[in-house]
Amino acid sequence: MEFFNFLADCLKKMKSDDTLPRVTSPRMYNDGNITFEGLMVIFASFSTYLQYLNIYKSVWWLPNSNYASWKMHLIDYQVVVFILAMHCRRFIYCLITWVFHMLCPQHYWKFIRLFIRLFVSVILFLLLALLAFDLYFKYDYLIIMYLFMPIIGYLCYYGFKACPFFDMMCISEKEIIINGKPLIQYTNMHICTSNPKIIRSEVENMRDDFNNRLTQILFSSFFSAYYACFLPLVFVQTYVVYEEHWVLMHFPFVMMTMGMMLCIHYYPVKYFDHLHKAAMHLGRWKRVKLDRPHLPIHLYVSLFFSTCIGC
Repeated sequence: MEFFNFLADCLKKMKSDDTLPRVTSPRMYNDGNITFEGLMVIFASFSTYLQYLNIYKSVWWLPNSNYASWKMHLIDYQVVVFILAMHCRRFIYCLITWVFHMLCPQHYWKFIRLFIRLFVSVILFLLLALLAFDLYFKYDYLIIMYLFMPIIGYLCYYGFKACPFFDMMCISEKEIIINGKPLIQYTNMHICTSNPKIIRSEVENMRDDFNNRLTQILFSSFFSAYYACFLPLVFVQTYVVYEEHWVLMHFPFVMMTMGMMLCIHYYPVKYFDHLHKAAMHLGRWKRVKLDRPHLPIHLYVSLFFSTCIGC
């Protein structure tokens, strides 16, 4: 109800004035990173289970059928472990980071977090390499390449940065030096100021942060849907008969659902409120009609003057 009152207030001010309305956003609950990553692991694991159920379901209700409800003996459990390891990587990283953040001093946190990323990366690499090595003797090497296709795409886009692979919020962090000490500044925070240079820099940082979050959401949703829905199809035996249409439709459904979950978490209402504040500080251009049309003049209209109101 509070959200609809907020929306009605915005529409009322937009009708009454041509300027952008400035109202306070309602307080809406947002899950923490550990809770959200845990829910994502549950959803991705359940999506993987449903895909295997779509592929290996049996006609157990027929009188001459020798199978149970589904053909579990045909599933390669090394592939399942590989998929679950990719699903759980962020949850394990967030859990370890939370434990060390509670126990370790704050001035050592930068090096501790770097060590955690290195440790989790090495453990995950060894586990995936061991599973891929065992699968290499069962399948063709071209099929094994499908295990690492999203990782290859990640390396082509991000390089060897481990941060976006484990933590999406690190894309909003920027290291600054104050009094000779490195500090972490979040680029999605709003600064109430009337300095034009600072306002333009803030808007530029927020625009980059918004685009980086959108890129991460698209990549993460495709990444999880690939391992939950597409990879089980690669290792299906040739004699297994399944409904191709429904199995293929499972991929876009899972990808869209995970994309919506990621958008809700990484684009909360408070985040758009910060973008709105920055847009109001930036102002807008308004065309002024003159008697002589061959002299185009643009007048810059600032929505905020010397002080910041309502921030």
